[in-house]
Amino acid sequence: MWGKIVGTVLGLLLARLPGAILGFLIGHWFDHAYRQQVNEGGGFASLFKDQRLNSKQATFFYAMFATLGHLAKSKGRVTEVDIAQAQQLMKELELHGDMMREAQEAFREGKQANFPLEKTLKQFRQDSRGRFDLLQLFMEQLVVAALNDRRLQRSEYDVLLRAARALGFNKFQLDKWLLMTGASARFAQSSGPQQRAHHRQQSRSGGEQYRRQQQAGSLEDAYQALGVEASVSDEQVKKTYRSLMRQYHPDKLAAQGVPDQMMKKATQRSQEIQAAYEKIKRARRAA
Repeated sequence: MWGKIVGTVLGLLLARLPGAILGFLIGHWFDHAYRQQVNEGGGFASLFKDQRLNSKQATFFYAMFATLGHLAKSKGRVTEVDIAQAQQLMKELELHGDMMREAQEAFREGKQANFPLEKTLKQFRQDSRGRFDLLQLFMEQLVVAALNDRRLQRSEYDVLLRAARALGFNKFQLDKWLLMTGASARFAQSSGPQQRAHHRQQSRSGGEQYRRQQQAGSLEDAYQALGVEASVSDEQVKKTYRSLMRQYHPDKLAAQGVPDQMMKKATQRSQEIQAAYEKIKRARRAA
């Protein structure tokens, strides 16, 4: 309605009656177009929404894959395994078309000796407005990549520490993520279907001691995956578990600006936390 009114008044002032008629028609078209935009999801805001989200995603994934390229190069040379791991992550994140090409180009840029790691990550931190959960999820994914071959070279650790500090974290937080992520990966492996079948086979063949050792190791990993000591109280275990689950809740991460493609990674992490917590509860009930 306001389009018709404003259009008619402006048209009347500029060209009297003919202008008023033309202004009314233009205002009618404007009202119709605006109403359609509102009905379809957001009025004028919808004109900017997709661009804003794409920009955030581009910033996140450029920083991620450029840092992964720099991390791989820190070992001396980028191996086929490094490239395959990066490609696998792109596949898991369902990057296609332009996003895939941008991620590949970012990885190549990160391999350059003069790649400005701190500058890139400080810009990413600024663009993300310092959202803690988003930046932590980013760092955890870097840690997962660094530990993927089950060993961490000093040069890789140095890159991770530089990245952590550029994003506002310290050495203590990085070391904790390394401990928790490594333990979580071991726990997931020891409690997986294939490993459970292997345990049953060892037990049937007289490997009871082996089975107990594996279960003990798995329980230790479960505590480390939650970032707590085995000596803490039940209440503290539960408090830590709930805090971690809130941290990886999809609604909270979405509000922090985490790209949709990263939600699967967050869900996977929450499932690992859930499994570790259940393992600890069962062990404590049986004690």
